[in-house]
Formats: sequence, structure tokens, C-alpha cells
Amino acid sequence: MVGSVKFAVASHDWNVILTGIRMEFEGGVLRLVATDTHRLAVRTARIDSGAGEPTAAIVPLKAIQLVQKIPAGETITLQLGQHRAAFLGENAAVYTQLIEGYYPNCQRVIPQEYTRRWVLMTQDFRNALRRACLIAKNNSTIDHKTYTSKVYLRADGEKLVISARGDVGEATERVDLVREGDDLEIAFNAEYLLDVLKVVKSGCVVLELTEALRPAVVKPAELDDYLCVIMPMAK
Repeated sequence: MVGSVKFAVASHDWNVILTGIRMEFEGGVLRLVATDTHRLAVRTARIDSGAGEPTAAIVPLKAIQLVQKIPAGETITLQLGQHRAAFLGENAAVYTQLIEGYYPNCQRVIPQEYTRRWVLMTQDFRNALRRACLIAKNNSTIDHKTYTSKVYLRADGEKLVISARGDVGEATERVDLVREGDDLEIAFNAEYLLDVLKVVKSGCVVLELTEALRPAVVKPAELDDYLCVIMPMAK
């Protein structure tokens, strides 16, 4: 669960609230949320739990990274208090202070409707993006704006056209696409898309979109326990 969202944690401490993962627990369901304002990742799972009121806490990423070092296969008991959290493994434990403050309401950020829906093979999409990203990463600063890792996605019939421009040339990739809705060209930071595709375990991935400058939802096709909202880049 942590691996599915931690890439979206803010890497700079301009807003300390966003340097942690929000953990929400209610009705036996644990939800992890992370955002750096450019993207938002949400993962949910049903867990074994005792009696308790719905609760939420923001856990520092550094503490979560220590928890990830607990050997795989061990059962971890999570205890959330008002100011502290404990992760109790069978042979190790991590205790941490919580980050206090108001975390953005993720439900307001997640688009509830879409006008276009693209379904792609996860591996094919990931491989094509990686190749295009090699060109995009070689892009220089233009008009004092850096367009590093910028790629363009365009629906063309039953193909998704992925294009990138850089100092060393241009790249165009095409992958099979199952689509709903009209044509659309939209630009993204390729690294943001790749971060999601690295953790999607489903054979197919879905992109739900509305307009070129509106946020897109990326999620596995066969599962409903994970999604990532990504803000596009101006074309």
C-alpha cells in the first residue's frame, strides 16, 4: 500500500503537511493518501481491526520508510493516537510523532465524471513512455521554463500516439488503445505517469479524462482499490 502512494509525497518542506502520508481508518477500511499538489495517489484495503472510532493521522514519510524495513511477511499492528503512532511488528517496532495540521480533502480533488476514457495495456504503455521519456529528458529550458520529461498523448483512432521533443530530436510511439469519447491531445510529465505504471499490477490501465487542462485519473482496469489523479501540463 505504501509503495503505491509514497511517490506522490511532497519532496520539499514548503508545506510540511504534504511531507507525510495521510492514513484514514473507518469501518475496517484503511485508506492511504499522498499528494504534492501536482498529483494525488489513493490506496484502500480492508484490514483486520479491533473496535474503534473512525480516525485519521498524517504519518511522516521517514517513519513509513522505517516500517518498510520490517521483514516482509510479518504482521504489523498499527496504533494511531492523537499525537503519536506505533507500528508494532513481531520483532521490531517503529514509533513516531504525527504531523499535525489540515490535510487537503482528497475527495474534492478526484474528478467524479469524465468525457473520455482510454484503456491501454500497462506494459506496452509503460515501455513506450520510457522510450519517449529518453528524448523528453534532453529538453532544454525554453523561455525560462523547463519542460523536462514532457510528453504529449493523442488519441488517433484505435491508437494512442505518444510524442516528445528534445534537444536531440523527436520521438513518436504508438500503442493500441480502446477508447470512449472524442479525440484529445493532452500533455503530462512522463515521470508522473511512469510512477503510477510502476505500481499498477493490473494488465490494463485506464485513463479517465475531460479536457486538456483538467486533471486525469489513472487507475488499474480490473481493480477498484487504487487511483492516481495527475495534473496535465500546458501544451
